[in-house]
Amino acid sequence: MKKSIIQGVALPFLVLTLLMVSVPTVWADDDQFHANQIATMIDEAAPDTSPPVAVPEQTNDLAAVTVGTTLVEIPTSASNVVELGSLATDAATLSPVTISLPKEVRNNVHKGRGKVAKDGTMVYLSDLADGTDAAVQGLSDGSVRIQTIAHSGKGKLKYTYEIGGGVPIMQADGSVHIVQMIDNGSVKFGMTVAIIEPAWAVDAMGEPVATWYEVTVKGELVQVVSPAKSTVFPVIADPKAVWTWLGPYVEFNRAETRKLGSTTASGMLVILGGAGLVAWPLGVVALVAGYINWYAGDAYNKGACYRYNVLLFPALPAHGRYTGGNCT
Repeated sequence: MKKSIIQGVALPFLVLTLLMVSVPTVWADDDQFHANQIATMIDEAAPDTSPPVAVPEQTNDLAAVTVGTTLVEIPTSASNVVELGSLATDAATLSPVTISLPKEVRNNVHKGRGKVAKDGTMVYLSDLADGTDAAVQGLSDGSVRIQTIAHSGKGKLKYTYEIGGGVPIMQADGSVHIVQMIDNGSVKFGMTVAIIEPAWAVDAMGEPVATWYEVTVKGELVQVVSPAKSTVFPVIADPKAVWTWLGPYVEFNRAETRKLGSTTASGMLVILGGAGLVAWPLGVVALVAGYINWYAGDAYNKGACYRYNVLLFPALPAHGRYTGGNCT
């Protein structure tokens, strides 16, 4: 059922809520009160299937959320970056992914610092009248969600995120893969270490607002939000980033895909072993060689490249194919 951000609030308090969240923090006496308001708005706007916010461990500089082997670090300073990575030993060679607060928001954050709301959301309140607030949440599934809360706007709104630890690559479904390029001298391949789910935005009445991602030539991720004439502010929009749960995706290029589709188990061992992700005994490679041959050959014949998801047990890779990015 569609829900309003302000659902369930008595009318007198409803008016107060909408007025107060639009007042710049420089006029406000209680940052904590306003941070809690923003967190409540986000909770009401979030999809029903969204996992709950995880309560972070806090220091003066950051709030950290650990779920399994996934670590999310949320900075107190608006000029620092959100970090998403893995504590797993087999991911020790992988760099964490970092995401900045939007360029359009971070320079106007009150005191340059965030405030942790009672539910664990880090809220960065704007100093500008009718400005845009930001909020970051570490969720209980190990993902991280970065929201913008726009209290007004004309035309298209754009929020520019700087990405570190990988290159953002657009996908056909509107999501974005963060890919690390690895070259150990014998094999060069792209590894998807995080996925940003398709863009999402709603207005104050719970109505969806048109939104999508763009990737700039500098490798920045831009969320574009296009309010309609009927859109009721505030508008909440967010990228949600997920460290790939079952291990990183390894993406081979066209030449490597062709070799994997036709080589023997021994030749396959050279290619897979060159990735340096796991120590695959020849017997294990021989066990799955037929599957890899078929999937890689099928991907190559369809003009695509072979991808697998490294599981905890390497004899059972999740096969797939992809285009773009490293598929050249």
